[in-house]
Amino acid sequence: MIPLSGPECILNFGNVVPRCLDGGAQLGYAAAVRARIGTQGRDMNPMVAVVLRPASAADADALTALMKASAAYSGVYAALLDGYRITAAQIARDHFVIAEGDGRLLGFYSLTLTDEPELDLLFVADAAQGLGIGRVLMLDLIEIARVKAIASVKIVSHPPSLGFYLRHGAVQVGIKPASGRATWDRPILMLPIPPVL
Repeated sequence: MIPLSGPECILNFGNVVPRCLDGGAQLGYAAAVRARIGTQGRDMNPMVAVVLRPASAADADALTALMKASAAYSGVYAALLDGYRITAAQIARDHFVIAEGDGRLLGFYSLTLTDEPELDLLFVADAAQGLGIGRVLMLDLIEIARVKAIASVKIVSHPPSLGFYLRHGAVQVGIKPASGRATWDRPILMLPIPPVL
């Protein structure tokens, strides 16, 4: 299978199956990421071509801005991101993938590649919520983990995101008690990764 996050891969939501722009083979899990992106009432093109690419150090400020603008981290949850910045060193160390479309940054994820791989960050721009971008990012994360022979990925979830991760196959295995700036308990999940056959 070809990982979706290769530098030349594109997803064209509508009637077109994801393909690689360089003429490469159709992705092995293309059917799983085929989706219709509806943008009614949104300031986006109704046929959004979504490109996934690796992040570079030059993306750090834009990723930080998207993360800090997230309505999901407003109110009491804003404290968790207070003073937090994505750095060039973090991008170089971890596996960061960006989703772009219609000339905009739509979302991103980062996977730490330590002894216990963890989904460190996953954000979708507020204007792109409900369009399937989070699903595409999760499917890419699963495929990347599979290619890297990772058996499972740990997720310490933002409480309102728990249902999203459960729908994508994660299983809750515990609770991280409130500590530091996180004055609320957070669900701990494990996302099992099927092996490459």
